[in-house]
Formats: sequence, structure tokens, C-alpha cells
Amino acid sequence: MGTAQPLYQVIVNDIKLMIANGKIQEHDQLPTEMELAAQYGVSRITVSRATKELESQRLIYKIKGKGTFVAPSSQITGDAGTLRWIPLIHPQRYGFVYDMLCGAENELKKYGYYTSYHCTNEDPEEEKAVVMKLLEDNISGLLITPCNCEDNLDLYSTLVINHIPFVLLDKTLDMMDTISVMSDNYNGMYKVTEYIIEMGHRRIAYVSDCPNLYNTLLDRYHGYCRALIHHGIPLTQAYICDDLMGFPLPLDEGMTLEEIRDRRAAAVIEQLLALPDPPTAVIAANDVIAAKLCYALKKRGLSVPE
Repeated sequence: MGTAQPLYQVIVNDIKLMIANGKIQEHDQLPTEMELAAQYGVSRITVSRATKELESQRLIYKIKGKGTFVAPSSQITGDAGTLRWIPLIHPQRYGFVYDMLCGAENELKKYGYYTSYHCTNEDPEEEKAVVMKLLEDNISGLLITPCNCEDNLDLYSTLVINHIPFVLLDKTLDMMDTISVMSDNYNGMYKVTEYIIEMGHRRIAYVSDCPNLYNTLLDRYHGYCRALIHHGIPLTQAYICDDLMGFPLPLDEGMTLEEIRDRRAAAVIEQLLALPDPPTAVIAANDVIAAKLCYALKKRGLSVPE
């Protein structure tokens, strides 16, 4: 599921973090391209692309015949001494997160800012620790997809009170004044469900994590329900699994989150197929759940999408 970062981007991110953390100071000389190529096990072309990217963001400068150096702090900090750095924090490592990072980076560098990526592994405590550590580094702001907005209300209310800029990605905090960038989750799921109906299906299952966790999932669930009703198809409770991660199932000690998801997806598929009138189509609330369900179906010898 995950998409590896390009090799040049790994070098870019490492050098950015070393600058942000003060491990390398302004006017410090960086290793040569040959040294960086040997260090990362890549070609000089890859290193050259990385240094050009850093130079375009005004983080480094080159002196012909002498080498590459860290740019003066005046170029990488704002008027108040904060770093021109807006990190992106996300609970997952899947490929779409890399697309989000690239989009943020491309837009931020137009204004002389740079970004970095921090995964919280769907752990609210790790999320809080990451945010608090980044705030110590005098960042300019934050882009955050919270694990679950309800778990860190103290953190986010403190950010609001202290006027620390942050933008929530695909989540909202309705109880406080925050800026959110949202997908059109309701209409997106409505159209997906309508497409399945138009293909001739009427027994359509829906699998999601708990919709009460955040508005994203709740809106998608509502889109599924409304599409069925608008097309004259009654909702069937037996076809709806709206809490995959809470599905009752004995788990082995030490199982990873991915293993838990695989086992629960398989159990949901078994439950749906055991119904007197099993569904002929299954809609997943997101691509992570879809991948787990496809894997479970294929293990049962069923072809997807046929």
C-alpha cells in the first residue's frame, strides 16, 4: 500500500531536518555530491537533484570551486525568528499521504517555506508528543490530520488560545474556531453508491471504521444511506459494518495494527457471505479498508471486482 519516497527526496528531507534542528548551522559546508552519493548509496544525478531542490527553496547556496553551504538564517526564518517550516502530521504512511506531502511542498516553496512529514501511527499520544516537539523548534505553523479529534482537545484548544497557526486536513473541530480543508465526503460516497446501483446491484454492503470518530466517515456513511434510499432500496442493518476496528474478535498478543485490520476484514467478509441473502457488492469507506476487504475476498477464492 505504501509508496516509497524518491531517493532525492530522502536527502532533501534529511538536510531540512538537520537545518531545522540546528545540527548544521548557517554557512556550514555540506558534504560534496560524491560524499552524499556514497552516504546514501545513490548516483550523483540523484544528489544533484536534491541539492537543486534545496537551493530552489533558499535553504542552501553554492560557491563555485568551494562547495555547498547552509543559507543564512535570514533566508529560512520569518520576521519573528520562526523557521520558515510548516510540517505535515498524519496518522498513516500510505501512498496518498505522500501525494499530500508533495502538494504541500510544491505550494509552500512558492512562498519560501518548506515542509516535512511526521507519522503518528494512529496513536493520539504520539500525535501530541510530535506536535509539542515541533513547537519547540519555532515552526511557522502545522498541517495536521488528527488520529481522532476528540482525543486531543486540550492540545488543539491550546493551539487556538495561543494563536498558533494550524490547518486540519480532512477533519474538523466543530467546538472551536479552526481552519479545515475537507473532501466532499458526502457527495463522493453518494456517487460511488449510485454507480454501484446503476450497475444493477441492490444488496450493497458498507464497511467503515466507526463513523462517530470524525465527520469524514460520518459524511460518507450518510452518503451511502441517502443514495440507497433515494433509489428505493431499504437500508439493511446486516449489510452495514460501521465499526471495523471494533468488530468483536479474539486477537493474539503482539499483533500489529495491519494484522488486526486483516483479521477483522476477513471476519467481516465471512459474516457477510454467511447471510441468507449475501450482498453482491461491498463499498468501503476508504482505500485502506478496501484493500483489506479485497485481500480477504481473494483469499476466499472470489474475484474482485467480478
